[in-house]
Amino acid sequence: MTAIMIQILKMNVAAAVMISVAIGIGHFTKERYSSKWKYCMWLIIMVFLLVPIDFSGKSLVKIQVGKTAEESSLTGNAEEPGVEKAVEPAEKINEAAAKLQLDYGALPLNNILNVMGIIWLCGIAFFGFMRGMRYYFSLHKMERWSYPADNEEMQELYFRICRKKHIKNPPRLLVWEGLTSPMLAGLWNPGLYVPEKAFSLEELEFIFSHELSHYMRHDLWYKMLMLVVTTIHWFNPAL
Repeated sequence: MTAIMIQILKMNVAAAVMISVAIGIGHFTKERYSSKWKYCMWLIIMVFLLVPIDFSGKSLVKIQVGKTAEESSLTGNAEEPGVEKAVEPAEKINEAAAKLQLDYGALPLNNILNVMGIIWLCGIAFFGFMRGMRYYFSLHKMERWSYPADNEEMQELYFRICRKKHIKNPPRLLVWEGLTSPMLAGLWNPGLYVPEKAFSLEELEFIFSHELSHYMRHDLWYKMLMLVVTTIHWFNPAL
């Protein structure tokens, strides 16, 4: 758990820097570049936070857990009873550097990281459960109270736009009076939900084009990936 927490903390510090840079770049280039590169940039950050690989190489602060077996054997062979060992200047430097190391035997760092690990896992379980239940019940409610669109002009317009966008398996076109604005929902069996109110054909064309663009870019899966990342790293305020 200790090694995992150290890696998680290092990843989150690096991610916080990446997020700050991404936000800064996005602020100064919002009128020059499209949102597509931002879409890819945030995807890279999310994948970085999901892959448990140490990209940092050697750490600036060396954390040593006691002495290794090799160090103990070397110490034991070098130091013989009754023989005083001369202290070289280089050894004094090494001894001074060793004092900067964090030894788990001297400091309760190991216990602190273990407690942090338990809190981290509990937070993942809590937020994962709450978000999962909220998604399930919201989708179940929409499925229960919606019905297929029966307006012929609406259906004709919808499938014409799907053909124009070369969508072979379009989302189900559903109507629900509980909505205040159109939305796309459902990962494996998506539906395009529209409110139960009168829209002009021009408004419907805009609505369908907009929501089907989300469908073609797989934005629902993109958002789910974001939820997974923010659930795992729930303690990071930058996320």
